[in-house]
Amino acid sequence: MKIAVKFIFHFVSAGALIFGSAGCANYSEKIIFPSEALMAPAPPDPQPIGMSKLAKAEIAQIESVIFEDLLQRHLGDDGKYSAVFLHASQTTTQQLMKKFPHHTPPIKQLWHLELRDAQSPLDRDTQQAAMVLSVETLEPENDMVQAIGRWNGGEAVKGFYQFDLKKYGQVWTVAK
Repeated sequence: MKIAVKFIFHFVSAGALIFGSAGCANYSEKIIFPSEALMAPAPPDPQPIGMSKLAKAEIAQIESVIFEDLLQRHLGDDGKYSAVFLHASQTTTQQLMKKFPHHTPPIKQLWHLELRDAQSPLDRDTQQAAMVLSVETLEPENDMVQAIGRWNGGEAVKGFYQFDLKKYGQVWTVAK
């Protein structure tokens, strides 16, 4: 009798498992879990950006003008930064290092910079917080171009200035 009960139990269990899983396999609707329901669909890939109307030399000149302006401003509240890094070419950075040899904090090349998530940028030489400056140049319109000079010293100290530049001869200058 024990063998018969055991056999029936195993037979019923195996049948429930087979029929139960077969029913799940035929279910065609996608089950949406709460974590999936909150996710937005991925945005489409951005379209490739066309060639700029500005030559590389003009972009470098505009960046230098904006960096010079930003380097002469007081961008941090407490002066706790050990270095300023320019998001620019090595040549542009070297030119500005020569133009501002006694800048406080000193201007350094990008390879001395360490970026950290949700923290201030870090000067690898001193292991202290640093400031990063960058320039975004927009497309020119009617011999004028707009550029945005940004600074980032961490979440609490970041911002930007917008500049209008006009070309006089071969030189871009900030329009007054």
